[in-house]
Amino acid sequence: MKKRMNKRLAICLLTFAMMIVLLPVTVMTVYADKTGDCGYNCKWTVSGSTITFQFKTAYLDTSKNVTGEITSGLTASDKAGITKAVFSTAIAGIGEKTLQGFTNLETVTISSTVCKTIEKKAFYDLEKLETVDLGKSLTTIGEEAFRLCKKLKKLTIPDTVQTIETGAFWSSGLEEIKLSANLKYLGEHAFQAAKSLKKISIPDKLEKIPDSCFTSCEYLATADLGSGVKEIGTGAFNFCSNLTQVKIPAATKTIGASAFNECKKLKSLDLSHVTSIGQIAVNRCLALSEIKLSNKLKTFKNNSFLNNYTAKKVIFDGTEEEFAKIANKSESKNSDLLTGTVEFLQSSSVLPKVKDTEKVILSLSGMTDVRGAVFNVLRARAEKTRKTGIQLKWRSVSGASGYLIYGGLRNGAFKKLENVKGANKISYSANGLSKNKYYKFIVVAYQNVGKGAEDLRVLSCSPTIIAATLGGKYRNTSAVKIPAKKITLKKGKKQKLNVSVGSRASVGKKYRTFLKVRYESTRPDIVKVFRNGKIKALNKGNCYIYAYAQDGKFKRIKVIVK
Repeated sequence: MKKRMNKRLAICLLTFAMMIVLLPVTVMTVYADKTGDCGYNCKWTVSGSTITFQFKTAYLDTSKNVTGEITSGLTASDKAGITKAVFSTAIAGIGEKTLQGFTNLETVTISSTVCKTIEKKAFYDLEKLETVDLGKSLTTIGEEAFRLCKKLKKLTIPDTVQTIETGAFWSSGLEEIKLSANLKYLGEHAFQAAKSLKKISIPDKLEKIPDSCFTSCEYLATADLGSGVKEIGTGAFNFCSNLTQVKIPAATKTIGASAFNECKKLKSLDLSHVTSIGQIAVNRCLALSEIKLSNKLKTFKNNSFLNNYTAKKVIFDGTEEEFAKIANKSESKNSDLLTGTVEFLQSSSVLPKVKDTEKVILSLSGMTDVRGAVFNVLRARAEKTRKTGIQLKWRSVSGASGYLIYGGLRNGAFKKLENVKGANKISYSANGLSKNKYYKFIVVAYQNVGKGAEDLRVLSCSPTIIAATLGGKYRNTSAVKIPAKKITLKKGKKQKLNVSVGSRASVGKKYRTFLKVRYESTRPDIVKVFRNGKIKALNKGNCYIYAYAQDGKFKRIKVIVK
């Protein structure tokens, strides 16, 4: 009996052993971590789906401990199974093509506290890379380091980084990036064809936006250039078709060829400090409504401004003669600068001092205008009238620090009423006036070019405004009317403008005329206008003629000379 039981036990044990042997190998196999050498004095370890690079042995010159291309130990299948890479311990740099072939890599973390450099193409063409932590010690991002990383949407560059080499993020999927505050060098093509990038802020220490840096960034909408940027390179924003706003600092002196070519949604450009502009730098910017230039612009091409068809305004800090050299209208090369209106400022070095203009205003008798007064710049007018008050309104003047208001009774002397500070403050109410009286006003836009009263300069002075308070027998202008919106003349032809003035109808109330309708041409070199409203076409081009009543109500008409 006992022998039989032992025999049965033996058979059971043998059967169990055979079952164990026959079980699938995958169930019983336990993989050990794989390791291997790479680069200089470094090793890698694969555990699961993570590869870790680390310092192999103690070595005094840690600057040489860099990873490099893995040439043995991992098969293509092994690489395909890795989704995370960690650079740990004393890794001093990430070598060229370190992660070549890791096609499914999603995450990279640099935890090494001494990692300074990412070399050329270190993460090149990792299409599934989504998350990157660059650590806290990195100083250089190499050439094409993240090129073609299509799923990399967001990245923060640590403030230790001073250099980003050529094409570092070329054709990447970046939508948002925070650049290092200490960035001093940015390579050409750095963000070229990063088509999802929506906005960029350039740090103050960077002096140049390199050639083709943001070329074909199709969704880039805003670019804020730091205060230290001196040059915008060739094709820097070429074909940025959704770019609407660029903040260009006063330090910027040079704009390269094609810099803003085909920026079809760009609304305005302040180039008032720029001294050199390359060919087709501002070309086919079809939404451009305002551009600022100055007589500081000395080097430019005949086609620097081309095919910007939208009716726009040019604000020019300088004289008409200086502007004509840039517009080059005789050769029709930059003639699209003349398709809208041109507002002329003067350089602060030749602007009249406020104290001198004020002395003239306070000495005026009657309703005389200040010599050199211009209507078009401020378009100052009596907007609303009450029994004891008159509200003045005007147009904001580029570069203004504020506005000075002078006024008094029509037959009395002018007095200084108010200093309205701020470029965008565009109204003033004179209160405590007597009812049923005519008053006069002058508005002066000024700029503070220094610190003291001696540094207040006049940007523009309005013609004299005459308006009556309510409550009696007098009334004001209701509208100035010109039947046509535009007229076309051939060079040398004349025409009389059919202008009429309406007043608020009220039985028994008079509209007293102290100043007849006055006229002003925005380009007297193109169209001359006479006191009686007759105009004469002098040269080919476009301009506006303003007709304005004594209280500043106005109407303008566009004149095209062919």
